[in-house]
Amino acid sequence: MLRKLDNNIQKMMCSVLNIIWDFTKALDMRIREKFLTAFFMMISIMAYIYAILPIHVHLLLKCLIGTVFMLGILVFSIDRELKPVKLNSTICLLWFGFGVIRLISGLIISIEYLPLACIWLVGFPSIFFVWNNRKDYEKLFEHIYTAFLYPTIVFFVASILLVPIRSSAYLGLTSNANAVGQRITAIFGLLIACFMFYGKGKKYVKILNLLCIWFSIAFAVYSRGRTITVVLASVIIAAFICGAVIVKLSWYELLKKAVILLIGGTVVTLIILPVNKVATSIMPEVSFQEEKEQDANLNSLIDGYMVRMEGNDKAKAGINDYSSGRMGIWIEAISKSNMLGHPSRNHIVTVRNGDVGNNTHNVFIQFMYDNGIIACVVFILLVLVALKQTVLLCYNTRKRLYAILLMIEISYLCISMFTSTNMPFLYEISFVFYFVYAILFEKSSGYTLHQAG
Repeated sequence: MLRKLDNNIQKMMCSVLNIIWDFTKALDMRIREKFLTAFFMMISIMAYIYAILPIHVHLLLKCLIGTVFMLGILVFSIDRELKPVKLNSTICLLWFGFGVIRLISGLIISIEYLPLACIWLVGFPSIFFVWNNRKDYEKLFEHIYTAFLYPTIVFFVASILLVPIRSSAYLGLTSNANAVGQRITAIFGLLIACFMFYGKGKKYVKILNLLCIWFSIAFAVYSRGRTITVVLASVIIAAFICGAVIVKLSWYELLKKAVILLIGGTVVTLIILPVNKVATSIMPEVSFQEEKEQDANLNSLIDGYMVRMEGNDKAKAGINDYSSGRMGIWIEAISKSNMLGHPSRNHIVTVRNGDVGNNTHNVFIQFMYDNGIIACVVFILLVLVALKQTVLLCYNTRKRLYAILLMIEISYLCISMFTSTNMPFLYEISFVFYFVYAILFEKSSGYTLHQAG
């Protein structure tokens, strides 16, 4: 029965999407690819705009803007007549099951949840289906990589030139130090994957890739971000393990790459401060930090970073203070969780942090609080099954593509333990992570361990 339903849905999708193909098939492939990259890039650019500009954009408007760009991605992804494909039943059931629960929660609890539920149920699967027909998944992630690389480079350079580094945590062009780490996380898995697993490519892109990695390390230090430090460390360690086990890099290659990361990251971190001082003395200053804060020197910045990592910047000891009150928020949110969820107007209040809105600072607890306990369980299963299947694909096929997926998944898991990354148009790492499922939606023979070579 499920197979018949699956076939009928796929035939219906083919009927609708092939109409788009009839209108666009005369389009030159190079133009199609450029538009595809441009629409992916707009997702990244809009996320930067939300993080930088001190304006409130309603969730519905963010969803509408994101949906327009996703429609562009869908249209320009279609490069052939579409046909039904064999799907991974486990992943599909979990994906659509979670989407249906969010839809029900939106209908019963709060209509604010409906836009993201519809995007989850229709938007992403439609794009996945197109790429399941194309099967050139490395090309998909090449588009995502290119689209996110250039806005990130512009953000780093503009921050260094325009925003003075002071004695407190560096915000860059954003108004929140956490936002710096959130921007870095969106692309860091792809940056490391490109550096570790792909030796060929245009020279200037390889240089930009390395610069972006080094800038990421430097900004993690200057912003004193503990979450982004965990992300960077976890992804780098995982990349070297994959390099040794999956890609079979030699010990010499691994050592050379480690030296490049270490020395390059250190040098760039040291150089940024004097460059920033000169640039901001010439360029018009842009800053959300208090004017009373003193200009920084390198020793104070490094000391501030180490104090932050150790938790000695907190007035009190204890895990709740070390986590900036997250532990108290998690406990409060879990204690109030139920089967159906809560509307966004139901705020969480803790002794340490006061009213924190409905932000639980953990994506799994966020889905539990918003959409109910069952939604949380299904989402956890969806993420864990994806992680398991990706590891098996890495082990069984030894393909670099699956190592890329693993880097993205690790980035997502690390930041999502401390951030509510439930909105893909605000937190780009979620948008990038969801595209992992474009590959996992397709049925593969590599999901079982006994097929290892």
